[in-house]
Amino acid sequence: MDQHMHHHHHHSADILTNLDPLDLLGFGAIFSFSFAASLHCAFMCSPLVCAAMKDRAKLNRSGIWLYNLGRILSYSGAGLILGAGGQWLGGFRPQWGIWLSKILGTIIIIIALTKAWEIVFKKSLWRLNTKGATAWLGNRMSTVAMLPPSIRDLMLGLITVFLPCMTLTPALAAAAGTGSSVKGLLYMAAFALGTVPVMLGATYVPLVIYRKIPEKMARWLVVIFLLLAGIITIIRH
Repeated sequence: MDQHMHHHHHHSADILTNLDPLDLLGFGAIFSFSFAASLHCAFMCSPLVCAAMKDRAKLNRSGIWLYNLGRILSYSGAGLILGAGGQWLGGFRPQWGIWLSKILGTIIIIIALTKAWEIVFKKSLWRLNTKGATAWLGNRMSTVAMLPPSIRDLMLGLITVFLPCMTLTPALAAAAGTGSSVKGLLYMAAFALGTVPVMLGATYVPLVIYRKIPEKMARWLVVIFLLLAGIITIIRH
């Protein structure tokens, strides 16, 4: 048993030393994508988190760190599960693993192109009907709000992974497309970390500064890094 544990540990350490330039580029793309997306609070495309940004007075300084810790944990956990799913599929039928990556990469590219379309033609291609999910989350949030502050802030962060969001979707697709539980976890950790500067900034920096950021530039950066993430997901194999 002990030997097995040692072997498993050794295996995950191997993966970390085996990260190729493509993986590092992938983490960079996901991090930059989430950073650019978070710049214009379309980031969670959810009234809930924008509300959390506005209610940041309620999240005290330690609260915002706990909230972000909760987000990093839940996103990384989701990445781990999705990456493991891709890994299992690839182990079960290698050809299916390859196809999964290609399909997911294509989906990411389509999402990037629709975002580009929306910038150019200034109209939304699709409206996710998120009323149900938002209502459900709103109820959860109000339950969580009753908890003691430190648990509450951590839980709010954990819950955000369930927000229906066109920013989160491609990142989760990229994590599944890595075909590795470790890389899936790292991808989503990169995604979560990319959103942290703006989140913390929102606590420490006056909002006026955010309004100075050219929104169009932020949106084009989102498109560029998403395309990159999609391409990497496709050519990975």
